Amino acid sequence: MFYAPWCPHCKNAVPHFTTAAELFKEDRKIAYAAVDCTKGQNHELCKQEGVEGYPTFNYYNYGKFSERYSGDRGEAGFVGFMRSLRGRDQEKVGKRKDEL
Repeated sequence: MFYAPWCPHCKNAVPHFTTAAELFKEDRKIAYAAVDCTKGQNHELCKQEGVEGYPTFNYYNYGKFSERYSGDRGEAGFVGFMRSLRGRDQEKVGKRKDEL
């Protein structure tokens, strides 16, 4: 999540984002992170990641940008998105096993 502390949409999304992160905190393969784009050291990162509005939600797979999240900004949306990604990963693993 790329955000600005003064942004009303960010203020609404943060509690839901945080709650979703808590649900996955024991899962070592999932990490939720938030970057305050107003802090000096983060300006370049936000620019590099193409952040043009707040909040911006990006999904990274092994540190590489994969897709921009544009779904519901409530807890259910954030959780559902992660679960759908987990399902996609399991499908890929299943296909690889079938190919062996």
